[in-house]
Amino acid sequence: MLLASLVSLVLGFEDIKAAYLKAEKSIHHLDQSSFNTQLKLYDYVVFYGAEWCPHCQKSLTPTWLELQKWAENDALLKSKGIKVGKVECTLNEELCQNLLGFPTLRYYQNSKQVEESDERDLDVLKQWISKLAENKKTEISHDPYRVLQEMSSTETDQDLSVNPDGVMVHLTDADFDEKTMNSPWLFMFHAPWCGHCKQFGPIYESIAPTLRHRVNVGKIDCTVEKKTCAKFPIRGYPTIGFRNHPQPFAEFTGKRSQDNVRDFALKQVTTPTVKPIKPKELESLIKSKDVGFFFVYDATKQAFDFPQLLNSVKKTKNTIGSLYVCPELECMSILEQTGQNALVVVKDGGLVKSRYRGVLIGQVGEQLMETWFLDNRFPLVPQLDESTQTPLFDHETIVLGIFDPETDQQQMDQFRLVAKEHNQKSSSSVQFAWIDQVQFGDYIKRVYGLRESPGMVIAKPKQEIFYGKHKDRQLLQPTKESVSRIMDEIAGGQVQPQSTRGFIGNMMLGFQIWFSYIWNLIVQYWFVFVILIGGSVAGLYWMMRPRHYLPLEQKQK
Repeated sequence: MLLASLVSLVLGFEDIKAAYLKAEKSIHHLDQSSFNTQLKLYDYVVFYGAEWCPHCQKSLTPTWLELQKWAENDALLKSKGIKVGKVECTLNEELCQNLLGFPTLRYYQNSKQVEESDERDLDVLKQWISKLAENKKTEISHDPYRVLQEMSSTETDQDLSVNPDGVMVHLTDADFDEKTMNSPWLFMFHAPWCGHCKQFGPIYESIAPTLRHRVNVGKIDCTVEKKTCAKFPIRGYPTIGFRNHPQPFAEFTGKRSQDNVRDFALKQVTTPTVKPIKPKELESLIKSKDVGFFFVYDATKQAFDFPQLLNSVKKTKNTIGSLYVCPELECMSILEQTGQNALVVVKDGGLVKSRYRGVLIGQVGEQLMETWFLDNRFPLVPQLDESTQTPLFDHETIVLGIFDPETDQQQMDQFRLVAKEHNQKSSSSVQFAWIDQVQFGDYIKRVYGLRESPGMVIAKPKQEIFYGKHKDRQLLQPTKESVSRIMDEIAGGQVQPQSTRGFIGNMMLGFQIWFSYIWNLIVQYWFVFVILIGGSVAGLYWMMRPRHYLPLEQKQK
């Protein structure tokens, strides 16, 4: 009985801890870098807590998340500019020096503490904050550019579940995917025989405590964990880089030192979420960026109060960069959009403009925007290189143009137009891309057997095959006619693929094609094969049947 009670108690603690950590990930946190800035922009009800505080874990943190969700959607609080947030005091000791205990709830107005509460019940807290809002006098709205400028100040993302102990972790093939899924990681790929790895190893381990609650730190031995290392573009040891799955791997290329590697990792999680821009800046950004994400709204009719939009940008900003925000209707005209607000991606110098059509509020809106950002992170025709190979090769089919960027610029521009027209007409998951023939000439020759540019292949990376010639044996060209023709030929089975694995691979591919052809004939004309096989078996039986000859002496003369 006692044992059962202990087990129940332990399980209860585990459930409380799990609920606490889950709520912590979604709560709006204020830290030393953002506290003063946020209190200048809004009035705040702040919950001061500590991860070791049992009352903070057991009840108030999950309750605070529910309170935050209510506050984000309450019309009165939004009109009075009142928000709720939390300060984790184990990470921000300077903000918590004058506290008498945990948890502590305080209301700040115009950056000054006005009230303090010891309430814990959700409904009572709602009533308290609603009364604060009712008693607050409405002030003149802030200058939208000043508000956005304050919001764009760099802030470091913190998460108690990330690198909780401040130690480096040795990762293996068995646990790599499970441990590194959906969280920021700094990796060092090494080999035991590597002298530079041995020299930098202790320095790398000393980085882990400086990234506590910000970035996980891991180490992978590539002589043992070969499956994991094969997933990354490792060209030598040590290779150091950052990844926040599902975003692509970013390799560290600077001088190896504790400060440089630490700053590199922090930079990946401290990109400004928003960057305010004016109409003139918008025009130049459209022309200069391969991919740019823009949010435009009419500041005369609404304030910039889209927490789910900001959350979705924070989760994807290491891939998409900052969100450019313009509070003027003139920007709406430049982007050729209508309405009070618009979220738009612009690609290839304005060649493509695509608007997000989902909702901007609620958990569903946040998930939809996050997916939309990741789906649109590439330009219309991205360059294939080490940093883009993994996400690009996730596509079923790639139309890969081969160019020398110095001499083939005109053909590259035409190739982009072909990609745009194809994407408008077809809903198939075909990704256009290009590769630098000068930089990756050896790779192109070894894999696709091509030596000159401009050129083109249709690659199917998951099947390790490609199409490099039309049915009349002419080489593919990066033109509208060639793309349309080869697509029809592939769909009609008029051309045979080649293997990217060389001579042996092509022999195996030929056998597979031959076997597939025979099997399809059997399936299509099964009754013929049944008759043939039945006849063959019957004939064989007739030929091998026992023969009963008459004795020699009984033969008639």
